[in-house]
Amino acid sequence: GRLMGWSIENGQVLRDGALHAQTLGVDGARIGAPGGRRLDATGLLVLPGIVDIHGDAHERCLQPRPRVEFPAPFALADAAAQMLACGITTAALGVTLSWEPGLRSLATFRAILAALESPPPGPDLRLHLRWEADNLDAEPDALAAIAAGRIAVLGFNDHTPGILRRLEDAVQLGKYAGRAGCPEAEFARLARAAAARRDEIPG
Repeated sequence: GRLMGWSIENGQVLRDGALHAQTLGVDGARIGAPGGRRLDATGLLVLPGIVDIHGDAHERCLQPRPRVEFPAPFALADAAAQMLACGITTAALGVTLSWEPGLRSLATFRAILAALESPPPGPDLRLHLRWEADNLDAEPDALAAIAAGRIAVLGFNDHTPGILRRLEDAVQLGKYAGRAGCPEAEFARLARAAAARRDEIPG
């Protein structure tokens, strides 16, 4: 529940850009006069909620290891609980929208958007769309999400050239294919096909 009429004592309180040993009063969502209920914060930092403007931790909740995936509502609830435990009260999830299948696919982007229609309790979850420049097929979905106000931050990625350079490295190719949930030869084919469409990208 909310902290109503509490005194947070013995902690290091962040105020005016510095830490101070002091008692902090909390009444609901506001800093106020010290209350009658006491919380001992010895050895702890007392900080405002942290705003994470870009995080990838939700990817580990969606796919803790290659070829093991959890549904977006379950994964985002897990990510939200972890963030809140770390003091994060607002988070922009860095969702990569790539031509790759699997974790960074259009299907996963859609699943995350759908899950955030009824967000899990905890931090205010927002989306930082990291749109892969070669993902031309995702344009309608990305533009619709932007127009609907579902995207808090927009960035463009250009990972395809780097991926192409690593296709001959068996270890790297295995990592990419594992994340995508497809055979290595299929991943290499998709990467080359994405690169071949570069002339369709508006200048």
